[in-house]
Amino acid sequence: MSSASQNNVDSTQTSCQLAQALASATWLSVNDFMHEYTVDQETAHWLVDIESLTERLQMYTDAFSVKVLYQGSDTLARNVVSEGSADASVQIRNVELNHGTTPWVFASSLLPAALCANEFSALGTKPLGKILFNDVRFSRQPFELVYLPQTHPFAKYYQSPHDLVGRRSAFHFLTHVLWVTEIFLPGCPAYHKV
Repeated sequence: MSSASQNNVDSTQTSCQLAQALASATWLSVNDFMHEYTVDQETAHWLVDIESLTERLQMYTDAFSVKVLYQGSDTLARNVVSEGSADASVQIRNVELNHGTTPWVFASSLLPAALCANEFSALGTKPLGKILFNDVRFSRQPFELVYLPQTHPFAKYYQSPHDLVGRRSAFHFLTHVLWVTEIFLPGCPAYHKV
């Protein structure tokens, strides 16, 4: 196996392991999270902002890009799917939303395969939010929030100098449900005033 192929396999496994670590983290309602953890007002606003995260990030950089780490429906992907939605027809899509080469957000989405064959068939490196927030047929459900201490495997992987926070929510589309998880990485404007 070539080193490029090996790196791709490693990247796939790593991104799915990170998504699995997030799925097993403790997710709280917004109210419970805000009572349990202290986050500054700016970070809290980023966590509960219902508008497109992609568009918000693009306001802070001229070098926005999406790096697709993995998209597929193999065994690694099925391990991430929660028990309540265990469905072989789900794909996982793991990406980093970047400022230049610096990742600002890790996003993991569970996408119904039917949507991957239709609405999301030409997604590629386009942000998922460009579709979700420009199509009124997608309806966002309430957020759940997560606090990841520096000792959490996810924070360790990104060598975070501080604890990390993130959010997830379901989107309903006709009879389908898709989940989007977004973790704000070190350096993301969510942690400081820019």
